[in-house]
Amino acid sequence: MLKRSIQEWLVLAICAVFVVTVVPAAIFRIATADWVLAVIDVVWAGSMAFLFVYTFRTRRTTLPATMMAWIFLALTLSAIHYTGLHQVNWLYPVILAMFFLLDVKQALLLSVLSVCWVIAQAYSEQPLEETTNLAKSLTTTIVLASAFSLFSRMEQSRLQHLAGVDALTGAGNRRAKIDKLQSLVSLYFRCHVNACILKVDIDQFSQVNDKHGRVLGDQVLFSLAQIIRNNTRPTDTLYRSGGAEFFVVAENTALGDATSLAVKLREIIGCTVFPGGTHLTVSIGVAKLAKLEGSQDWINRAERALTKAKAKGRNRVEVAAELNDDQVQPSS
Repeated sequence: MLKRSIQEWLVLAICAVFVVTVVPAAIFRIATADWVLAVIDVVWAGSMAFLFVYTFRTRRTTLPATMMAWIFLALTLSAIHYTGLHQVNWLYPVILAMFFLLDVKQALLLSVLSVCWVIAQAYSEQPLEETTNLAKSLTTTIVLASAFSLFSRMEQSRLQHLAGVDALTGAGNRRAKIDKLQSLVSLYFRCHVNACILKVDIDQFSQVNDKHGRVLGDQVLFSLAQIIRNNTRPTDTLYRSGGAEFFVVAENTALGDATSLAVKLREIIGCTVFPGGTHLTVSIGVAKLAKLEGSQDWINRAERALTKAKAKGRNRVEVAAELNDDQVQPSS
């Protein structure tokens, strides 16, 4: 059984709460012949029940969330228009729900327009003091809801970023690398956009740790990551896959250009004096993505090229041969 996302549980919970809350109210409206509110409540409960089933079965949340927000707002404003301002209390939870369910800009626009309409209605129906208090409370609700929503989204983005970053070097981590390579495989399948990977490994890095200690070794890794970033394009991305191994992912790059980049990096790193007066060399394996090749097969070819460079004496660049379409087995 697949685990449901937080978004799914949120949509399902909101639907369930409103169905449980509104159905008894609808029954009461029907029993008291309050037909306008009865119709609104029935439509409301039916819509929430439909969206609950839709989300539960399809596991999709974008369309249900958008529909839910619009339904909430439309039915609440209809109730206020047809039965009076005593229904305005429903607008407060609806505003909060919109900021949970919609983009912040869209929720803010709809909330402001709705409050302006309600205040215009209130201005013609009740004393100015009551209208002013209503405007203050609704405005405060919008401000707090928008601030909380923005903060939550910023925090979520920050955590997502940290989840894909290697804490020592600032490069992407193994998880981010896998996601990136899978997206490039999909892009190549759809649009045939070239991509290459360079697997970079520090030669005999264990000797640096043994001689100078792990603290200086970590400083060397950080410096190496900085050098690679400073000598690649903004569109190239760097990942650390563990130990002294790094991956450079070069998008929209031919094999010849990727090889030239690998040679340049090897030469620059070989001429650099690292912390503690350390000198390093690197071996690099280069592989170009082939049609119908999976991300792991692509990585394996780069690793074999790197192994070949190590076997030939280190401080080398080796390139995996380009594969023809008939040489690649479709990834299962």
